[in-house]
Amino acid sequence: MNPTHRTGAIIKDLTLTQLSWASYLLFGVILFFWGVRLFTSDPEMLNRTFLDFIVQPGSVFMLILGLLSVSGFLTFLVKQGVTRRTYYTGVAVSGLLLTLALTAAGLLLHLLFRSLINGGEWLPPMGYEGLAAVPAIFAQMYLFYLMGWAIGGTFYRFGVVPGLVSIACSLALLMGLSYLIGTGNDLPSLLADRLDIRVSSDQGPVPLSISLPSLALVAVLLLALMRLMTRRIRIKIK
Repeated sequence: MNPTHRTGAIIKDLTLTQLSWASYLLFGVILFFWGVRLFTSDPEMLNRTFLDFIVQPGSVFMLILGLLSVSGFLTFLVKQGVTRRTYYTGVAVSGLLLTLALTAAGLLLHLLFRSLINGGEWLPPMGYEGLAAVPAIFAQMYLFYLMGWAIGGTFYRFGVVPGLVSIACSLALLMGLSYLIGTGNDLPSLLADRLDIRVSSDQGPVPLSISLPSLALVAVLLLALMRLMTRRIRIKIK
């Protein structure tokens, strides 16, 4: 098979597999969203949008997928004759496509549910300016995917102690990003005050022109790290 076609096939297979898992996540979040609206009278919970509900479980889900991308996919694919380079490209691109699909689905469901709740009014409470924060949601979930991939790769290649160090480094990275984007103690989320991103109560909002390039830079660094880590990684045959 042509290497380009092989890479495309791996990307397609990984994306479809992970999309099937993501469908269960979306179904669960939808049930929880409407369950909250039906069975709670807490104004704070009722004022939360579907995007508020999807961003944290979506990020955790992407983190778990990243962790599984080494132990779950690497050995299997290499045993099938897939090169490490093709594996790397497949995981990186399929994660990107999955994040795009999950973000798009979350946004469309958000708009649909706001329309139903507000009697046909499609404009969500934060306004279209607030929807500019959707790229931050996308960046956050993909970043969690890459961090999970890096942690899983470190455990797989270097063992337990370096793996634990990678977890500590990831937590430090989360705290740094949390400070930059202003999420307070809510580390998994890049959103604060209904998508009004702030550094702290005495500082103004951090522009997306600063936060998004910062996230993109971290993503590029993690991708470069994973390329180095997987280039000559030994495969553990079970």
